[in-house]
Amino acid sequence: MRQMLMVMVCAAAMEAEPATPPVSTVEIKNFHFVPDTLKIPAGATVTWTNKDDDVHTVMSASGLFVSGALDTGDHYSYQFTKPGTYQLACSLHPQMSQTIVVEQAVRVSQSKVNSPGALPAAGASRANAHHDPTIVPATARRRNRVRQFTAARENFSSRL
Repeated sequence: MRQMLMVMVCAAAMEAEPATPPVSTVEIKNFHFVPDTLKIPAGATVTWTNKDDDVHTVMSASGLFVSGALDTGDHYSYQFTKPGTYQLACSLHPQMSQTIVVEQAVRVSQSKVNSPGALPAAGASRANAHHDPTIVPATARRRNRVRQFTAARENFSSRL
């Protein structure tokens, strides 16, 4: 009887907990996205962290999102809600590219469905909060990089 009650309580608790979309991490280091190809389920959030000494960006080729300038230690998160293949690049360094393959999310049960309107992961950078690529860093070197980023972004967008 106790075991049956315990099983019923555990089953009820599992049904009550909403499914949390997974979070995948990507490091930007040595002028590469690591990994350069990533498969995730729809609804998953990807967080990029810049581990280089140089400024980088994360920009989708379709113009879906732009991270803004990411200095060393900065990060940016984006939630992929629709299945498909997404091509990404650093607008400052076009040789840096990444492919994100978003697959249809698998339902765990009828009551657990990933919410397509969920917000990006907590702790995302200020650039993610407003998708504002014009945040101007404090030093002259960084201001210069932001100008370069803006020019490179326009150049990248014009090639699409």
